[in-house]
Amino acid sequence: MGVGNYIEQERLLLFEIKSPFVARIIRTFQTYEYIYIAQEFCPCGEFSDLVTGCILPADACRFYIANMVLGLKAAHEQMIVYRDFKPGTHRLS
Repeated sequence: MGVGNYIEQERLLLFEIKSPFVARIIRTFQTYEYIYIAQEFCPCGEFSDLVTGCILPADACRFYIANMVLGLKAAHEQMIVYRDFKPGTHRLS
């Protein structure tokens, strides 16, 4: 399977996830060199921006981690393994 097939498979899987804890895919398109994925707007930035240089209260930590776990659960229910789990890949809305 070529790289293009893997990317197409991933694109189709992203459309399958329907959860309030996962940013929705609006549209995808491609040029000769690139593939673009337009996701719903998350105006509060990335989780890594929130935690850089500060200590979050325990209640806030529980809230954000619970949301991340629910997003992972939604992916796993679709038999999707999320392999890029890090603070910079989580958007805040």
